[in-house]
Amino acid sequence: MGMGHMAKSRIPAPRWRGAGIAGHQNFAETSIPIVRGVTTSIWVIVVSEKG
Repeated sequence: MGMGHMAKSRIPAPRWRGAGIAGHQNFAETSIPIVRGVTTSIWVIVVSEKG
């Protein structure tokens, strides 16, 4: 039990280090659809206001 608990607590450190590097890629991948969605919603608002 104790050994398993130690292994679990030791795992996040390398993961966080990797997440720092991969986080930028993940942020780009997740932010692009969000930005696209925001721009589309802005366009919809602009078009609906003009129309």
